[in-house]
Amino acid sequence: MKSTKCNYFCYKDTRNPYQYNNKKLDKIELVVFDMDGVITDTISSWKYIHDYFGSTNERSVDDYLKGKIDDMEFIKRDVSLWKENGKPVKRDKLVEILSNVQLMKGAENCIVSLKNRGVKTGIISAGLDILAENVASKLRVSLSI
Repeated sequence: MKSTKCNYFCYKDTRNPYQYNNKKLDKIELVVFDMDGVITDTISSWKYIHDYFGSTNERSVDDYLKGKIDDMEFIKRDVSLWKENGKPVKRDKLVEILSNVQLMKGAENCIVSLKNRGVKTGIISAGLDILAENVASKLRVSLSI
């Protein structure tokens, strides 16, 4: 079988396939997932909204990374960019937009499989709480935002 080349460093050609040890799995009590790019098929719920509105937060990212602004200022700047007809968007609009974000292929099966083994599951995310609450509810997992 011919291997496809990875665009980024990947482990698929350097490691043997993982063999699950059911005895070890029985010891697992909790599995916590990141949301964006792990449970949901979007790299960032924040970027998803920016892409929808055609906005960019590059200046804010630069200021944040240089320590010129804190988390709250970064969030305020991001949200201020989301406008429809020149007016700030309401929460209902964000709910509507984010309802189109798909779960990652296999996410539901993974959660169900873990729960069937008695493993508690959860989501920790710096993504948008609107999406995180929706995903947690859909998958019936705990949530920490």
